[in-house]
Amino acid sequence: MLAFVIIGVFGGLYGALFCHLNMAVNRLRKCTWIGRYPIAEVVAITTLTLAISYQNPFTRIGLGELVGSLFQECPTIVSDRPYPTSSDEESEIEKLLCVTSSKLSDYMPLLSLLALALLNRAFFAIVTFGIKVPSGLVLPSMSIGAVFGRIVGTYMEYLTRAHSGLAVFSQCPANSRCVIPGIYALVGAGATLTGATHTTIAVVAILMELTGNLIYTLPVLVGVMTARWVAEYFSPSGIYDMLLEHAGHPYFDTKTQYIHTRRTAAELMQTDLETICVDYENENTVELLSARLARISERGLADGGFPVVNSRGHLLGWIACAELEFAIARCHALDPATACFLNNPLWQMDYVAHNPAAIPHYRLPTEFTRAKNNPGNQTDPVASSTQHSP
Repeated sequence: MLAFVIIGVFGGLYGALFCHLNMAVNRLRKCTWIGRYPIAEVVAITTLTLAISYQNPFTRIGLGELVGSLFQECPTIVSDRPYPTSSDEESEIEKLLCVTSSKLSDYMPLLSLLALALLNRAFFAIVTFGIKVPSGLVLPSMSIGAVFGRIVGTYMEYLTRAHSGLAVFSQCPANSRCVIPGIYALVGAGATLTGATHTTIAVVAILMELTGNLIYTLPVLVGVMTARWVAEYFSPSGIYDMLLEHAGHPYFDTKTQYIHTRRTAAELMQTDLETICVDYENENTVELLSARLARISERGLADGGFPVVNSRGHLLGWIACAELEFAIARCHALDPATACFLNNPLWQMDYVAHNPAAIPHYRLPTEFTRAKNNPGNQTDPVASSTQHSP
């Protein structure tokens, strides 16, 4: 049982480390030039993965095949049972995992390959979670824990063979395997997944469905709960909660008590909002509007929009970032200094009352003129459209 606790501690430590390092990588990706070249980033990571991972048989195969191989139980005598695998590569991996000797030197090649695979999988899991190509979290985390669990299980198997006379191994049968390394890999897969996501019941249910056997429930629970306690000590939030907070989404954690010290709505409102004023065409060129979209995207608010106001600060409406981006994309052939007009026929009374013709260098948009002369015409402007705000 102590070995399962050790695996759980590793899962919790890895989960906390993964959360902090992955968030650091995401912040670096967001605030530097890396975020502006996602295709180049994907190509670079893919090339690096091929160059590093192909030499190791445990990183050469896919994650699903790796996890399945690590969960497998070795036969009592390896030569008595052929390997019913579909490829020579899988057969090679199963032969590497099953060692029948009692000498540590015979176990060292396997332990070395597993240790290198552990470092490889951990590094690429931290770097790839968040790139533009979906890389996933469940299988990468489970593969890392399965590799570490297999290392612990393989070493425990060596101890039972090399020191079979110890009292702790006195109950082990002489001609059969006392330790099943696949069980340790199963516990490790659940521990690392729990450490990264801080979920417990769902992870245990997934592992029980994978094995279809309730005999392993106790070691899985020990590893998962230990990983949860260790991960929460070093990282109170899981990776999904941290990503929500990093993106600025309105998420309220049920375990956190929020204390509001502000009393009025004016104190709670933001004062650094990006707005668009319809009365000054020099501020609404294609280039300046594109720069505003870039700034709001860097703040993680690309799913929001811009309040549309007039020169007196009155709110006229609101335009979503996606709508403004679509409108600017249609003007890609125009000069970046071309002025853009955001008009809505419902604003025309307030707009005319302000006498926009008196503004220097002002030209009345064709869409607004058409809407003013024909109030029944509700055709949206060509450049962009806005939503009316009451």
